[in-house]
Amino acid sequence: MKPREIVQLGAASTATIGDIVVYRGKAEDVLPTIADDSVDCVLTDPPYYRVLPDDWDRQWPSRGAYLSWLREIAEQWHRVLTVRGSLYVFCSPAMMLPVGSLLSERFNVLNLCRWQKPDARSSSPEDQRRWHEGWEGCIFAEPLSARAHLSTAMDRARGAQTEAVRQYFRSELVRSGLSQAELIRSFGAKVASHYFQRSQFMIPTAERYVQLREVMRAAAPDAEPPILDRSYEEISAEFEEALQIPDVPRRTFQARSGDSSDLWTFSSCREREDRHPAAKPVPLFWHILETSTRPGDLVLDTFAGAAPVGVACVNLGRRAILVEQDPHWHAVGVRRIEAAHALERREMIAVRGPLFE
Repeated sequence: MKPREIVQLGAASTATIGDIVVYRGKAEDVLPTIADDSVDCVLTDPPYYRVLPDDWDRQWPSRGAYLSWLREIAEQWHRVLTVRGSLYVFCSPAMMLPVGSLLSERFNVLNLCRWQKPDARSSSPEDQRRWHEGWEGCIFAEPLSARAHLSTAMDRARGAQTEAVRQYFRSELVRSGLSQAELIRSFGAKVASHYFQRSQFMIPTAERYVQLREVMRAAAPDAEPPILDRSYEEISAEFEEALQIPDVPRRTFQARSGDSSDLWTFSSCREREDRHPAAKPVPLFWHILETSTRPGDLVLDTFAGAAPVGVACVNLGRRAILVEQDPHWHAVGVRRIEAAHALERREMIAVRGPLFE
């Protein structure tokens, strides 16, 4: 499948291949054009800061300048990410804590994951005065508002689930002819108000249920059926069932059984002519996306390189927005995504070669 004609969009240009849009431009120029709350997963591999000799990894005069730049990018990630979205940011071992601290200003940091490289090579002993780092970091986070949003959604859902029980107590109060104030005076406990109102609704204890029944039946002795005729055991069981964790939309996390560790072991990409200096294997991104996204979700990679995230999205049926500043790597990424579209999933898994590394 060929991309559409390259279209110029302000400071960036774009190629579209199926559900994958690949911008050629700076992340800071493209991000403001993306709608609020529109991205389900940010999965990206920004410059690590002075790990590689390339100019793009050494453009900041100090670590503080680098972190200030990344903070501005993170503000945009937070803006475009949905409240139930996931954030994955790769970083060097040396920068994992500073970057994690920066992200914690706007996100709940959930894991400090490690990509372990069993085939990583160390320099000669003469070149090293510390332990060899055979891993790279990846910070997994969610928006700070996610927990409050989930708590509110669950409270509302639980309120809806317990409403039938509350309505039973409310209807029995009406049948007794007592007002809520009269019942509280007769019952002798203000806690009785919680048996009828939506706010802080609760059911009485077994002992108080008997007392409540006596007071309400005394006010309406001829009611048929008798007031509060249901057994306490029946009401209690219904209420407890209603309090079970409600089915509300939550952040996607569906790790396969036995494969939920924050240590990810994947071999490095093989050396080749068109290998990106910071290349990471497509199966690593498959693993992340299969866990934290669903088919049709929108994934954002603001530092796409040779587009391994894009290739993984094609394979898994995710939509994607990719951003790459370098014209050469933008072109390489577009070609790889085109090639990925031409293959079925079984072929992609079976193939061993440059496309999938």
